Amino acid sequence: MLERHHWKMKAENVLRFVDIELGVGDQMAYDLFHYVQPGNRQIMVVVSSRRVVGLIIAEKMEWANRILMETERYRDLEEDPVPVRVGVNRLWIHVSMRRQHLATCLCHLVRKMFYEDEELQLKDFAFNDISDAGVAFAKMFLKTNAVPLYSGKTGMRQ
Repeated sequence: MLERHHWKMKAENVLRFVDIELGVGDQMAYDLFHYVQPGNRQIMVVVSSRRVVGLIIAEKMEWANRILMETERYRDLEEDPVPVRVGVNRLWIHVSMRRQHLATCLCHLVRKMFYEDEELQLKDFAFNDISDAGVAFAKMFLKTNAVPLYSGKTGMRQ
């Protein structure tokens, strides 16, 4: 039990660092570990030379709203939600490891491993309300401009 607590603390520390880099509030890291049932979420990390260089947090999701229109300062979403199966709550790659397809690889791992009995399709994905760079990645990964987005305290729909 003590070893499990040790790894949980390490994961929280990594997540706090990632949240600072992504500009996410401090409370979000706490909420990910204490607010939602752990069975609804998977956290995967990429380690290189004993350093965490990438992270994805995926969670069960039912609905998201697609991007309808974007301007430089505003993102308008469709009113009617679309069904999805998994939401990408966080996706982070260390600056020294970017442009090496690690984010794409992590998303494909989620596709293959999130549900044991089946591989997810691209239409099953949604992304948490994200940065402009994140939206650009989501559009490339999902091969659409109408990226499903979700938001909420931990990204879980209540």
